[in-house]
Amino acid sequence: MRQVAAPDKFTLETELGDAFPMWEAILCRIDAVYGPLSPYWTPSKVAFGKVCVLCNGKRNLVYLTPERGSILATLALGEKACEAAFQSGLPDEAKTNIANSKKYVEGRSVRMNVNDTDALSVLEQLLVFKTRSS
Repeated sequence: MRQVAAPDKFTLETELGDAFPMWEAILCRIDAVYGPLSPYWTPSKVAFGKVCVLCNGKRNLVYLTPERGSILATLALGEKACEAAFQSGLPDEAKTNIANSKKYVEGRSVRMNVNDTDALSVLEQLLVFKTRSS
């Protein structure tokens, strides 16, 4: 995957606005569990023009897309991870999101906005299912 330069902090803060502290929280919390992370940026057709990929080693954990005042997280969940999510105590909204996510060879492409601590908790749980079921 082609990589591009990471945005500077000012550009990222400007794009994210009030969501910037959540961006930092996502990076911190995911790094605490799966670190050390090796984040990199790839070009994208989204308005910001690039997406941050958080990975540990060669494994991509989650794609983070900065949006105006918001953060979009995208991750691929295999069938075992999806089944674990459906059997878990995740909120019904999260389970519906997974069920309605498009299927690919790598699994379901689950997309969610992570703009508060509840959504961050859901993302963390999805990462547990993703990493434990492969």
